[in-house]
Amino acid sequence: MKTVNNAVGRPLPEAKASKLPRHSKENPDVRHTFDRKGDWSLMDAARWHDSMYYEGSYFWQLFHDTQVYTRRATSIYCGPPARSFSVEVGCGTGDVILSLASDFKHSLGIDINDGFLAYAQEQTPKELKDKISFCKGSATDLIDIVSAHPSIDNTSAPTVVTCVNNTIGIFPDAIKSRTYSQMKELAGENGIIIVGFWNGNKFGEALQYFYYKHPELCGSLKGAVIDMEDRHLDTAEGYHTHWTTPEEARRVLEESGFNVLDITEIGVGVLCTCSGGASTPSPRGGGGVATAATFLPHPDTLSEDTLIAEEEAHSLNHYGDSFTQYFYRELWGGLHQHLGLYEDPATIALPANKRVVEACENSTVVLFSIAKPTMGTKAVELGSGYGSGSRYLAVNFGATVDCVDLNRESNDLNRRLTEQAGLSDLVRVGEPATFFSTGLPAASFGFCFSQDALCHAGRQTPKALEEAARLLAPGGVFACTNILRAEEATNEELEEVLARLQVTSLETHKSFVGHARSAGLEPLESLDKTTSLAVHFKTLLEVAETRKADMLKHTSPEYVDELSKDLRNWLSASNRGVLRWSFFTFRKSATQK
Repeated sequence: MKTVNNAVGRPLPEAKASKLPRHSKENPDVRHTFDRKGDWSLMDAARWHDSMYYEGSYFWQLFHDTQVYTRRATSIYCGPPARSFSVEVGCGTGDVILSLASDFKHSLGIDINDGFLAYAQEQTPKELKDKISFCKGSATDLIDIVSAHPSIDNTSAPTVVTCVNNTIGIFPDAIKSRTYSQMKELAGENGIIIVGFWNGNKFGEALQYFYYKHPELCGSLKGAVIDMEDRHLDTAEGYHTHWTTPEEARRVLEESGFNVLDITEIGVGVLCTCSGGASTPSPRGGGGVATAATFLPHPDTLSEDTLIAEEEAHSLNHYGDSFTQYFYRELWGGLHQHLGLYEDPATIALPANKRVVEACENSTVVLFSIAKPTMGTKAVELGSGYGSGSRYLAVNFGATVDCVDLNRESNDLNRRLTEQAGLSDLVRVGEPATFFSTGLPAASFGFCFSQDALCHAGRQTPKALEEAARLLAPGGVFACTNILRAEEATNEELEEVLARLQVTSLETHKSFVGHARSAGLEPLESLDKTTSLAVHFKTLLEVAETRKADMLKHTSPEYVDELSKDLRNWLSASNRGVLRWSFFTFRKSATQK
């Protein structure tokens, strides 16, 4: 048994050698904590929510990572989330299941705490009332609860059973076996189970930065039993928790009869995907079986639909968390999410924070200057981000523009900015959609454009270009900027960059133009602007260093360190000449339907 000191030298209280009673006559009042049996009904909903789910809180990043992971796992093993049901075991204040409710066919949150359920129902927006339900019940009775619920029919569609935020770690031992059995039965042959543990490798950090700061929630660390080897905490006020390493998570799940498909250690969480039976569910669309220990099956075994779902999930991973959204909003080009063009000496002379904004604006101006969209054209932007390009097109060309982006947070901000600019009649921001399948009518647009979004298509770039061609009317123009691999470079030389983009390859200039031609898009013009790459990432490093104190207030030390590493990897790849950045224009044949 060990004690620890935190990073600023504040000693944690001495851990006692024997466990204190969690509930006794001398300490009967255990408000806002658990009693000896881990009774969730004693936890106050508002206090728990306010400690866990404010931006910048210790668990804020894990909250967003859990959303991204759930969408990704569902897409791979169950197909589009909209075709699946979601059931969260121990939903608490409903934050996770509410954040995902619009993605699923219907969602059901189950908890034993009346206060938590009332809080969750109060937080449910009107537009989600028909998409989500909450009910009281025990984790040992999942099948009976779901069978009695009219909106969930797990015989007609896959069911994704989730138990996240370490809920599985607080179940009393006496009910664990039956609970696990119920979860497996509920998922059935076609569904999956997603389990989230708190990461045992971060237990010492959590003592310092969460438990020490929240004695009102979990009890004081003074007099607490802290077992660093077992990653176990008992406070005198009655709070009990255990933090789980990735290795332990696999062992626990396998010993409980789960077929483990993936174990992902991410920040303060360990996120796991399982099936209930001995066999691994085939990725949707058929075409192969995943190996038991890998989250993504080998690409050669997957159908096209599954490969597309994989790339969509990668894009959500890249843009879908709050820290990354903060970085793009506050540091990268103002309201842009694409690269900047640094050819004007006046731009280069600006301070770094203004330089990156103007450079991003420059690249938009140059793209449209070579594309020459007609006045009043009907346009569509693929990977619209915050919509700056679409608003520029509307203001300067009188265009009506449909924005297509997979990220809900980006769409929400785009919609607000568009309303503030008084352009809602010209710029339409719909629900999240992918540039592989926009859902927009064919041959309906005179102009289609994309700024540095297609690098996220990875091996499915041909599919994205086919969608662009499908959207264009005969004679319509497609314009884009894209990050490419140098012709002589290998994907292995871009390992760090590819890992950041979460793709396995980048197109070269030659292969990209070839895919466009195959899609029915004939090249008109291309400009190599690679010299701006290194300047852009060097500028971002300057901005990140200048704004480091602000970033630490809104993100985390780990994120800031990882961001600096990523930007340096991009700068290194740019300086080594293994990347290219180009502007393209293409035209759809006037005779092509």
